[in-house]
Amino acid sequence: MFEKNTKIELILKSNFDNQLEIAFNIYDTSGDGQIDQKELEDMISALSDLNDKTDHEGDHDPKKRATEIIAKLDITGDKKISKQEFIDGCKNDASMRAILVPVALLQLKRK
Repeated sequence: MFEKNTKIELILKSNFDNQLEIAFNIYDTSGDGQIDQKELEDMISALSDLNDKTDHEGDHDPKKRATEIIAKLDITGDKKISKQEFIDGCKNDASMRAILVPVALLQLKRK
């Protein structure tokens, strides 16, 4: 938990590209430079719980949302999101940015 809090604190003090890069690193729990389906599902679920959204059914199902996000951002077709795909996707699509780098994540340390 301390490591994630430190990363979140860095997000608050950096420019937009750095914020996206740090957010990517939070998702990339394996540290392999890519976000896979499981990592994305886990983070979507955690962010939902953080925002007291316990409904994980239908459109709110983390697995379904992760599959949709990967399909949208995965330019290379390897079913994973690279750091560049993540950054480009968030910069070019406000809805992806809202899902992947929500205000709650950026403001967590401000509370």
